[in-house]
Amino acid sequence: MNFSFNLELTGLKAEERKINIKSRTVLFKSMNKMKEISQRKVPVDTGLLKSSIKLIPRFPGHSEYELSDGQNYGAVVEFGTRRQSAQPFFRPAFMEVKEYWIEQFTNS
Repeated sequence: MNFSFNLELTGLKAEERKINIKSRTVLFKSMNKMKEISQRKVPVDTGLLKSSIKLIPRFPGHSEYELSDGQNYGAVVEFGTRRQSAQPFFRPAFMEVKEYWIEQFTNS
């Protein structure tokens, strides 16, 4: 299961370029925060799912990042089945990061 976020700003002037740089920095910080929260919230049996949560690319300056659980059963854990209850870890992390994103963008 993957979460992908894309930030696209075109035709920018000098002041708008500063906002673009700031937006990319905040996006990177927010995606890192979402990765950390997801790793805290994911249920741990063997630890494989937790250790497989990755953010790509791993450095700032990009306008698009992908957060992936790296396992074919991550969606089953997140959403559950009729025999297994959902144990969400990405969705709660996203809800927490929404507030962080707004705070970081308005305060930086």
